[in-house]
Amino acid sequence: MHYRGGQMKLLIMFLISLISVPIFSKENPLIIDTHVHYISNEITQIFPSIPPTSLEEIIQKMDEKNVSKSFVLSFAYMLKYTDQEKRLEYTQRENNLLAEGIKKYPGRLIGFCSFSFEEEWVLDEIERCHEIGLKGIKLHLENNGIDLADARHAEKYALIYEKAAKLRMVLLVHPYINNYASLIGFLGISIFGSNPMGPTTPVIIAHALGAQYRMLFDLTLFSPPELIKNLYIDISATFDEFQSAPISLRQELVWYLKNPYSNSDNILFASDFSGWDVNPNMLDAYDASVLGEYGFSPEEKEKIFGTNAMKLINFMD
Repeated sequence: MHYRGGQMKLLIMFLISLISVPIFSKENPLIIDTHVHYISNEITQIFPSIPPTSLEEIIQKMDEKNVSKSFVLSFAYMLKYTDQEKRLEYTQRENNLLAEGIKKYPGRLIGFCSFSFEEEWVLDEIERCHEIGLKGIKLHLENNGIDLADARHAEKYALIYEKAAKLRMVLLVHPYINNYASLIGFLGISIFGSNPMGPTTPVIIAHALGAQYRMLFDLTLFSPPELIKNLYIDISATFDEFQSAPISLRQELVWYLKNPYSNSDNILFASDFSGWDVNPNMLDAYDASVLGEYGFSPEEKEKIFGTNAMKLINFMD
């Protein structure tokens, strides 16, 4: 009788432990945030309206939300709005600060360099950033006013893509969302590469194109799956924004994002976290509940929260 009681106690303890485990993982969940902003004190000195976000703050938030790793993005693309003669100096300083800072947190932070798109020295800066340990590149085409329907800009993006592919650096791109012609140019190069015979590299589309997510479906509809396998979608500032939308709209969003691939293998969890929180809901994007009402299976949530991003980390390593 005492033996049966002990068995029952063990069974109860086991069942309680199962209840406490997050629904998207059986054990310790792998959570990788693929869109986090590092904003140095130096950036704040130049742009006083933008508060800093230190790497310590990022790590603190990661620990609070059980995030294993984060892709941390340099804010140097904002330096487009500084004096031309200072731009290279400021850009290298920002990328250096990130590269040095992430060394304090080995295995936790993956650094992405950034720069003002139109500078003549960007290819050299990409090479330099790779040498100092940064693994990816953040491009903010909309912020920089870059229209890939313009042949000059498209050629520059192709060169950046080619350099990234050569160095095995992942591109994270915020396209010119409200410019359909520019999106066609962006996706054309991102899908087919700058050289059909050359190497390719993964491209992450920031914010799932926001309210223009239908365009992503339209522009990839007739692309063979093997050509769009390197195209990833980060859901920052998208799924949390749609939480209060009618369920039919949330279901439509998921359908459009999954359909180019017929699965969830290329959807990435991302928070857009920084101390500059225009939308306070961004802080809640770490929670599994953000995906809870979108109809993803536990297996799909596991992919979105971590294993899809691990493919990119393995590529960069």
